[in-house]
Amino acid sequence: MHLSKYISKNIPVVKVFEEVGKSIDKLLKGTERNQIPIFALTITKPFRLTDAIYTTFSNKSFEISFKKVGIAAKVTISLFMEPYLNVIKVSVCNLEDLEVNFFNYEATKPNNLFQVMGSKHECRIHNPQICQGLVVAISKNGTRIDVTLLDIQNYIPLILKRINN
Repeated sequence: MHLSKYISKNIPVVKVFEEVGKSIDKLLKGTERNQIPIFALTITKPFRLTDAIYTTFSNKSFEISFKKVGIAAKVTISLFMEPYLNVIKVSVCNLEDLEVNFFNYEATKPNNLFQVMGSKHECRIHNPQICQGLVVAISKNGTRIDVTLLDIQNYIPLILKRINN
C-alpha cells in the first residue's frame, strides 16, 4: 500500500524508501510495532525504479509444423519493447489465410497470455518464466484444423528461468 504510492515516480530509490518509511510511520503513529522498515544501500551510483532494464535477449526465429495438416509456419519470439518489461511477443508468419489462436498449455493465475487486438497472428506473454507451454491453434473459417505446442522455456533468457527458482 505504501510502496505503491511511490514506486512509479521518477525519484531515486533511496527517496522512494524514505517516503515509504515516512508514510508507514504516519499511519502507525502512537501504536505498538513489531517491525520497523529499514533499508541498506549496496549500489555505487543513483538509480530509479523506473530506469530501463536492458537484457541480452535476442530475437529467436524457428519453424513449427502442424503435422496433421502438413502446414509449416515461422515463429519469432522477441522482446515486447525496450526497456525489458518481462513481456515477450510471439509472432506467427506464413499463415495469411488462416486464423491463429494462442492458449496457455496450463492455466496460470493471473492469466499471462494476451492475443494482440487487430493482429490475428501475434500474442504477448507476461512473466514468460511461469509459462509451461504455448498452444498454437490454427483455424479456417472458424473451424479448428490443427494445434501444436511451443515450449516457451526454450526461448526465454536464462535469468528469467532463475526468477522462479
